[in-house]
Amino acid sequence: MEQSPALERVLGQDPRAGQVLARARAYRQRYIDPVAAELDRRLLLDPHYHPADLVQAGCEYGFLSLPIPTFLGGGGGLALHSAVLLEELCAGCAGIANIFGAHYLGISGLLLSFDLNLFDRFLRLVPEAERRGEPLIFAAAITEPTAGTDVEDADLLHTARLSMGARKVAGGYVLDGRKCFISNGSVARYTMLTCATDRRRPAETWSGFVIPAGTPGFSVGRVELKLGQRACHAAELVFEDCFLPEDLRIGLEGGGVQMTEVVLAASRAPVAAIATGIARGAYEAALAFAREQPDGHGRLIDRQWVQQALADMHAALELGRA
Repeated sequence: MEQSPALERVLGQDPRAGQVLARARAYRQRYIDPVAAELDRRLLLDPHYHPADLVQAGCEYGFLSLPIPTFLGGGGGLALHSAVLLEELCAGCAGIANIFGAHYLGISGLLLSFDLNLFDRFLRLVPEAERRGEPLIFAAAITEPTAGTDVEDADLLHTARLSMGARKVAGGYVLDGRKCFISNGSVARYTMLTCATDRRRPAETWSGFVIPAGTPGFSVGRVELKLGQRACHAAELVFEDCFLPEDLRIGLEGGGVQMTEVVLAASRAPVAAIATGIARGAYEAALAFAREQPDGHGRLIDRQWVQQALADMHAALELGRA
């Protein structure tokens, strides 16, 4: 990677970020770079293929437990550390990186509940499984077929055409409807889901739930054939008379709007890092090609217009990182 004043400032102020970057770079060089292109081609033909071996290798580096508090056995990382990790992995393959990024999004909903019972029941399992070399993946299910995250905040939720709901019954809730484009949805052990308990009053009744895989009435529909980031599945989740006990609700009933807003807000820096990492991967590939490829008059890198184009790319990349 080219020298970066913005990154050097971060690493100088936060030694932990440097440790995360070193692990991410070692993982990328060992596991992502040798297989990224072939993996993408394979997933074009078989979108259901899941690179489980690469996710399992991430256990060795502590990727899955990075944002989980240390008192639960996790890495205690902040959004900054997730951003550093995701930029590095995305420079190699955004699909592989997004498996970890989407997992962090699912974990965030539980973290922001501040419910120690849920922490102990679910979040503690991630580092425990990771130490055994067994990936335990989370997902976050917000988007519905007719209502994306662009309308799922307090000011706009009343405009959403909601198709998913949770009906209060004795001892819990019955979920009916669909969620779509859910990253990790087909491979997650647990899904953090938000929906309304009264679709006539969505802003007042938007609530969060933990959905264990294998819950009766919960199934995975189609897995999308994607144009990019193919290694991270985007799946349709289907709920048909799916009963959840009340102790699987996250926080208070009706508290899901704030949870959704805070989770999405906290994800903005890591999502920007994903975009920066993708751009960096393109820049690194272009730079390597220009250094190696002759154009009939020497190497491309020796031509001024190529140097100018690469300099512009590097400047834009540095702005993105800053």
